[in-house]
Amino acid sequence: MGSASDRGSSSLAASPEGNLVVISGPSGVGKSTIIDAVMQHTPAVFSVSATTRSPRAGEVEGIDYHFVDRDSFLEAIDDGQVLEWAEYGGNLYGTLRSEVDAAIAQGATVILDIENDGARQVREAFDGAVLIFIMPPSIAELEQRLAARGDTSPADMAKRLSVASQQIAEAPGLYDYVVENRTLGAAIGQVLDILDALALQRASAMSPTTLATYEEKPDHDGRTANRSPCREDG
Repeated sequence: MGSASDRGSSSLAASPEGNLVVISGPSGVGKSTIIDAVMQHTPAVFSVSATTRSPRAGEVEGIDYHFVDRDSFLEAIDDGQVLEWAEYGGNLYGTLRSEVDAAIAQGATVILDIENDGARQVREAFDGAVLIFIMPPSIAELEQRLAARGDTSPADMAKRLSVASQQIAEAPGLYDYVVENRTLGAAIGQVLDILDALALQRASAMSPTTLATYEEKPDHDGRTANRSPCREDG
């Protein structure tokens, strides 16, 4: 497996049906950078979330968020129209099932960037969803990365590391794949490999239970790619 920059067009485009893929991980692990690379190197689409908060300056309806009132959001939850949701700072945020269903019907791979609680809701509500967790090499390394940002107070640092420890502890029982982000290029390549495997699986009408088990093996450049599926029934 080469780095993302070595790749041509992804085989994702060959999939006759779409996929729902959750990419999660603790704050500071590099998840957003990995997702950006996935969007750059594949035709995957990013699901636009719904929220009850007011639009901020420059935000566009349907591009940044779907802005709805609280009553409409709660009604959508009751009607089963929200795939996953959470409340932050008194505002509701969630993924509309219609948004995901429409993209998958068109053959797209839909990426969700959500935390463990949302991933758990997706696991229960959406058959066939694939969950990927981005793991830091260690909590100490994660702390160094957060400190390097220069925008995290000691109190916020302690809170984020506590949340990260819980997320990491839950990952083996929740996610289909754990990708360790020791080297960013290798981690991006591993995620792209997983998505390519999903596309080939769909194109071959394979059962989700036949996903290839990735073993630890060297990349073409000699690096070790840690591919660790957490679940065999994903």
